[in-house]
Amino acid sequence: MTDYFPHEKETPASPSVPHSREAEEAVVGAVLINPDVYYDIAAFLKGDDFYIHRNKWMWEAIEKLKEKRTDIDLLTVSNELEKSGKLSEIGGSAYITSLINQVPTSLNAESYARIVKEYSIRRGLINSANEIASLAYKEQDIEKIKSGAYDSVEKAISYSVSSEMKPAKQLMSEFYDHVDELSRLEEDQDPRIKTGFIDLDKLLTINNGDLITVAGRPGMGKSGFATSVALYNVIEKNKSVAIFSLEMSDLQNSSRLISQLENLDLQKVQKGKLEQHEWPRFTHAVEQIANSNLFINENPDLTVPQIRALSKKIKSRHGLDLIIIDYLGLIEGVGENRTQEVSYISRNLKKMARALNVPVLSLHQMNREIEKRGDGKPQLSDLRDSGSIEQDSDSVLFFYGKGEVSAINHTRPVKASLAKQRQGPADKTIDLIIHEKTTKFDNAATVHQRSNQR
Repeated sequence: MTDYFPHEKETPASPSVPHSREAEEAVVGAVLINPDVYYDIAAFLKGDDFYIHRNKWMWEAIEKLKEKRTDIDLLTVSNELEKSGKLSEIGGSAYITSLINQVPTSLNAESYARIVKEYSIRRGLINSANEIASLAYKEQDIEKIKSGAYDSVEKAISYSVSSEMKPAKQLMSEFYDHVDELSRLEEDQDPRIKTGFIDLDKLLTINNGDLITVAGRPGMGKSGFATSVALYNVIEKNKSVAIFSLEMSDLQNSSRLISQLENLDLQKVQKGKLEQHEWPRFTHAVEQIANSNLFINENPDLTVPQIRALSKKIKSRHGLDLIIIDYLGLIEGVGENRTQEVSYISRNLKKMARALNVPVLSLHQMNREIEKRGDGKPQLSDLRDSGSIEQDSDSVLFFYGKGEVSAINHTRPVKASLAKQRQGPADKTIDLIIHEKTTKFDNAATVHQRSNQR
């Protein structure tokens, strides 16, 4: 077929570079025969997906014609290529005619396009591997190599994500099935993540793909809250939870987990000074956590691409129901200033939640400005100097109101303000209790009930 066409100027590369000349020609030919199939294909296929230059140029000419709402046929495509000076380079109108004549059937246009797309993804992954190899040879900083490797692979993988539109009929059918399934479940069978705090769970709905920001001043118990939520889900609900602890070491995290689970004094656990009768409880806590689906990373220099890659690995091997970030301000970002860096981080945490279809609970340290107010209650406006956290978050939970420690049960009250929630009520405040000796959070009503029973 190509005997009478000019020599093909393909991208300089090894002959083994993945591509299919037949599939590329069949896609273009099918659209020339039946232009209506273009929209089904254009949802996922782009000009850069073509390896052979003349096929890429023809596809780009078709795209331009569609943008101008011009009919597609031999004449209009030839004219568009003539305008760009590419018609003679592809072999003239004779090459276009040959594509029309050799297409087996336009009914399989989408199948041909899928083949072209798959080869494009393969080439992208090869390019990614080459970029990583080049980094490994030239870059001295191992952390920059790792970060660059994650970014390169992420780019290659994300490029393959389809952007096809769903018709309303399909969307409503899936939504109906989802609601119908939830309606048949008992309250304790709801598969969605819960915090374990009754009053809070009545207000806060956590869906897969949500970014939940938990913010407050230092010392308000954010890390203790996150640990309580993690333990509730891995022990009580048998969920899989990943904690990225950029602030605390493995030993510190382990101490908190054991202390909260068995109500053991945190200081005693950390120093190994347990009473004789406390050792069985300590051992029991160790066994429970060891047999759970809890995963912890203590690397203080993580980037969002690294967190995403590690989370994806956990999900593929063990399943993953919740990701906890402690805390956002310690993640390495990209930008000319810290505000831009925080915006980059929060935006990409939200993208990660959506891509993995897993909720992300992100802790955030707030500045001292809120302490100048009389009640010390944080507001959403307090987050506006922190990049785009407010906009990126599906829900925002503020902790404030550090009360006095009870001399009787060593607890102190704290207020949790649900300042934002896209899918439910907001501007609501509930009371929680922190056990000072364990950092464990509890329902305020439950603690008061125990006190009254005494």
